[in-house]
Amino acid sequence: MAEETVPFTGDPDSTTWAAERAGSGPHPLILIGPTNITDGHARRIRELFAAVESIASRPVTLRISGSPATTAPAHVLRAMELPPGMEPAPDGALNPYLLMTQGEIFQQARRAGLPAPVLTRTISCVRAPHSATAHCGHCPACLTRRAGLLAALGRDNTPYLTDAWNVADHGDTLRDREAVRTWLRRDLTGVELDLPSNAPMDASPGRLRAAIERARIELRRMFDTGGDRRSEPSAA
Repeated sequence: MAEETVPFTGDPDSTTWAAERAGSGPHPLILIGPTNITDGHARRIRELFAAVESIASRPVTLRISGSPATTAPAHVLRAMELPPGMEPAPDGALNPYLLMTQGEIFQQARRAGLPAPVLTRTISCVRAPHSATAHCGHCPACLTRRAGLLAALGRDNTPYLTDAWNVADHGDTLRDREAVRTWLRRDLTGVELDLPSNAPMDASPGRLRAAIERARIELRRMFDTGGDRRSEPSAA
């Protein structure tokens, strides 16, 4: 029997894609989880798999046998940092969310049937020192996550280790926050607007620029409110 396989790392993007694919298609769906991860990360992946399986309309199986990969949007891949060991989806593997913001992806997850509390259990951080499932709260991936959850849900209940707006400005917290702020102020570069080979068929440099600008709007709104963890969600 034919099978469909998709990467599944527990990040917001692969979790959303797994939920979307679990609700469509006639053949069994195999979610490929990464090897060489912590026990905590493995438990979180199994927890998120159970959430995906609960809304599936076809058989879904978790197989721990792949290299970590992500279907993250373009502004995360190009302008931010990926978690240690994480790679963009390989050439030939469609990156369906390249032209979406993190907030739009969270909205897509809700439309696919995932409850809001499940979204806060996804994994985004690139700097958490003690656990692959913790979130430092100040790295570019955490800031993008925070902006996306605020845009999509109007709140962010992620248990961050630190609040980037409620600690003294020093060290990694200041460097990370200011790196994102600087990116929001500067023009996009040609490299950021290059389309990868695994972009969706309808992708174009113009659509990529528009997606990145929407992502910058999400981040600017968060900065404008001082990182307030409650906000008005964007229209779906």
